[in-house]
Parts: sequence; C-alpha cells; structure tokens
Amino acid sequence: MGGRSSSLPATATHLLLEFSPSSFQDGHLFISIRTKLNRFCQYHEGEGLLRGTRERDLMMVETIEKATLLEKVQSAYEQLNTLLATLGEEQKTTPGVNGSWSVKDNLAHITAWQDLLPARIQSWITGHSPVEFLLEFKTEDEVNESLYQQNKDRPLAQVEAAFQSSYRRAKASAEEVREEALNAPVKSKSEGPPVWRYIEGEICGHYEEHGNMIRRWLGGRRDG
Repeated sequence: MGGRSSSLPATATHLLLEFSPSSFQDGHLFISIRTKLNRFCQYHEGEGLLRGTRERDLMMVETIEKATLLEKVQSAYEQLNTLLATLGEEQKTTPGVNGSWSVKDNLAHITAWQDLLPARIQSWITGHSPVEFLLEFKTEDEVNESLYQQNKDRPLAQVEAAFQSSYRRAKASAEEVREEALNAPVKSKSEGPPVWRYIEGEICGHYEEHGNMIRRWLGGRRDG
C-alpha cells in the first residue's frame, strides 16, 4: 500500500461509529460526514466505510461477473424492501431517524441520487463529463438539504412509488453494461476501482447505509 498507514481507515470508522445518526440535528449533516470519511477510507484502503462484511469482501475483488453484480443489486433491494415492509405509515413518516429526517425522507434521498445513476454509468464508461446534480449548489450538504426541502411534504405513497420506479431504471442501466466495461476502470481515470464498484456502492452501499440508520432508530425507539 505504498507505506500508507493501515490504521487510518480504522480510526476514521471509529470516529463515525461513535455517533448515531440521531446525534446530528440535520440528517444531511450525518450523511455528509459519512461520505467524506468513506471517501477518505476509499483513498487509503480501497474499501468502503459502512459496508457489511460481504460488501467489504466484494470491494476487494478486482473483477466480477455481471450476473454476480446484478444478484448483489437485487439482494440489496430486497433487503431494504423487507425492512420497509415491516413499518407502518406512522413509523415511516415520524422524524428522528437521522436528525429531522423520517424513513420517508431517507427513501426520497436515496431515490433522488439513484435517479442520476443511469447517466452516471454512461459517464463512467464513456469518459464524458460526469453528471452534476443541482449545479446551483456548491456542496453535497446544500444538495441534500435542498432535496429534503423538496420532498418532505410529498405523500408517502408517492415517495415509495418513485423509489420503486427509480430502482427499476437503475438496475436496467446496470444490466445494459457489458461485463468487460463493468470490470474496466472509469474512463476519466487511468487506474483505480472498476466501474462495477461504483455501481455497487451507489446501490448496495447506499441501501445498506440508510437501512442501518433506520434499524438503529427503530432499536432506539424500542429501548426507549
């Protein structure tokens, strides 16, 4: 690893896991901090931060069969859906999962970023300029806050339907990519993680991250 300290990612992980999402006043603040630490870990070790053991193992693999990636994507989707299916409307719309965000707000957040994935996949494969989201904003914090404000008053059924449609589009985009392209580096970079790792992170990693927030919140409500 070129002399890079193996303790750095572990330290970053420890710092984040010292806090629960509800420790932050704003949901997007926790997500922003998580994102920055995750990128730090990716730079130093080439693996994600809030991934489960199987996801970390997968991230260390340089190549993957297309069918295996699609199975991972479908499994992550089913796990999140299974969690959501256990919740009633009141649980889905109550603030406090991470800051002021409800389960519904987390789902709207996932959907907004997932809607970008088809275009981002094409940019990773072709080397064209990456998709920029909400160009009027300069930081991810501002983007996430704007998304929250845009979606917080939407009906739950509408948010849930949008998520399902968004997932189908994202998965279809991944299905269209040739296996060779999935295992090639992003075109804008001469070396680094292959395209499939980015897809896995944007879908599986994102689902797991927010699913874990919801589970922790539910556990806190039971204990309280």
